[in-house]
Amino acid sequence: MTALDEANIAYEIEKSIEDIRENLGPRHTFSMECPYGIHDERVRPHAESRIPLTRNWVPDNFMDGIMRGDPRDPKRSTREYVQWQRGPAAKTPLETMKGWIDTTLDHGLWLVLVFHGIEGIGYEALPTETVRAYFDYIQERQGRMWIATFQDGAKYARERMASKVTTQRAGDAIEVSVTHSLDPKLYDLPLTARTTIPADWRVVRFRQGDQVRWLPIHREQGATFVVYRIVPNGVVARLEKG
Repeated sequence: MTALDEANIAYEIEKSIEDIRENLGPRHTFSMECPYGIHDERVRPHAESRIPLTRNWVPDNFMDGIMRGDPRDPKRSTREYVQWQRGPAAKTPLETMKGWIDTTLDHGLWLVLVFHGIEGIGYEALPTETVRAYFDYIQERQGRMWIATFQDGAKYARERMASKVTTQRAGDAIEVSVTHSLDPKLYDLPLTARTTIPADWRVVRFRQGDQVRWLPIHREQGATFVVYRIVPNGVVARLEKG
């Protein structure tokens, strides 16, 4: 894109969105990456005016964006969210790549991994054995992390920051609602919530619309609570004493 004039920059972005919509559906037109656009600020307004999010820039003031070429230490950021983009190249040591996962888990970061090729195909292609070993390393730790697409990671962060949680006691139940003013057609992910419950509750049933499930009870530093997924802007959810 750095070689194009602005009319053709706009054309390329619009036609790309059109092709994605036709082949994958409108949900997948939430985010995109502009090739080499990260190096040319002329591209930014054309992209950001046509699509909710690009991987080249971080417009949210609650999030720090550390792009692939940025050497800053993500652990030093004071923002609520840190989007840490790393792109392994052909000669990137596997231990370095594993270190990105360890740092992410230890400090609650949003690691965005960017691969450009594998086994001789694509730019800076990684050997198959390196990719397999790396994904095995991630899989071994998947109980401690959420693995998702870029668009879902961005949607979740924006929903969480824009949401308001209301709770009230109703007999042997706690009613919980989560609301935000974002476009519900774009921002449609359930959020994770934590609610303190009475210490004498031994079993908790969660209800929201047709969704019913039993929740494990957690105790930590004198607090008793449950953790669950709740749909924002949906019907009021109920945590019921079993």
